[in-house]
Amino acid sequence: MMKYSRVPYQKLLNDVTSDKRLQAALAASCGDYGVPPEKASIIIAIMVWAHYLNGAYYPCGGSGALRDAFVNGLKNHGAELKKSSRVISIDRTANEFIITTEHDEKYTTRAVISDVDPVVTLGKLVNPELVPSKIKRKVMQMRPSGGAFYAFIGTDLDLPSMGITDANIIHYNDYDINKLYTQWPVSAVPESLPIFFITSPSVKDPEGGHAPEGYHTLQIITGMSYELFEQWAHLPSMKRGEEYTSLKEKIGERLVASAERYIPTLSQHIDFVEYATPLSNEYRVNAVRGGNYGPEQTFDQVGTGRFINFTAGIDGLFLAGAGTMGGGVMACFESGIRAASKAETYLKH
Repeated sequence: MMKYSRVPYQKLLNDVTSDKRLQAALAASCGDYGVPPEKASIIIAIMVWAHYLNGAYYPCGGSGALRDAFVNGLKNHGAELKKSSRVISIDRTANEFIITTEHDEKYTTRAVISDVDPVVTLGKLVNPELVPSKIKRKVMQMRPSGGAFYAFIGTDLDLPSMGITDANIIHYNDYDINKLYTQWPVSAVPESLPIFFITSPSVKDPEGGHAPEGYHTLQIITGMSYELFEQWAHLPSMKRGEEYTSLKEKIGERLVASAERYIPTLSQHIDFVEYATPLSNEYRVNAVRGGNYGPEQTFDQVGTGRFINFTAGIDGLFLAGAGTMGGGVMACFESGIRAASKAETYLKH
């Protein structure tokens, strides 16, 4: 781990094999961490492989069921949850934090856990006078991960009969994945997509209620530049105008057309479709420039390059989420458990 912790995944691939096709196979899941092997952290790459080799589990009922389980668990333990109540500032008096929302609601507390990206938490929400200068410099230097374009589809096609299984499909136009990543995320409307990902929740989880009888759901995802949509970033979701909608539909149609390599005639069998862009991530979860994985998961931005200790030099403030252990569901779950444990210890003293 010491040998490889500060070098890119490509170094490990080169040490293992010179076979370019085998290297491509061993790097195929790099879309799960958003950077090519020549930039990716070996630690993150191995964590993803461990996930796949040990099961790559899918929750019954999908991500919505996972969310509901957390919500119900929190409520059962006395938590009060508030929606549409965005925090705009975190300040502190002698012994307490003061949390202010966009509706000017104020809350006081001895401990705060923020799962918002550290760049937002420490660069925008927390009173700058509370943030140590070393932490300010670290936050200013952090690079966000890339964004994505999503197509959420309902179709009347019998996907299993067409060879679609519970496995994911990860498509690359070339064995040289590093080269493809110079074309991805795309910064203009593409003729075709060099990289994309296909999964079907309804095939993975037939009893999960993902689609009505006789239908299936699909998710098709590709990388997409934030700059392509930046001119609409100041507008709220669903109110970005016809030009934005038209751009989404044009890209979506080309993404669907690319996916027809694996699902022929898909474009003729779409019963429902909704597209999402990096702006969706930015608007919904305060992701910096719509990034999928918090800070970019390069070898210099994992471990000590993130906030792996769940703290930021401010007594009582703890961090969770993709800016700590890494992006992805399991890393974020674990970070929440560890941040909560630290906060609990803090409150006992």
